[in-house]
Amino acid sequence: MERSKTIAFIWFTLVWTYARHYLNLRIIWSVWNEFWLVKPENMMWDRERGVWLAPWMRYQVFAPLVALQAVNLFWYWNIWRIIIT
Repeated sequence: MERSKTIAFIWFTLVWTYARHYLNLRIIWSVWNEFWLVKPENMMWDRERGVWLAPWMRYQVFAPLVALQAVNLFWYWNIWRIIIT
């Protein structure tokens, strides 16, 4: 039983690292660096056209993702505390 717990926790840690850090950091990087790849005619807030990507939306998406990454780092620190002890 102890072996299966260890394997499950290792698997959890690997999945957490990939999903909560690697992917999240790639998304954050993409929001910050690739935001301007959107066509300029679509970078506006226009209900009639169904366009909702004003330039300030870059910060609206970026800031919460960075805050989420900070929370994830806190949890990651706790996971590593369990692994080390």
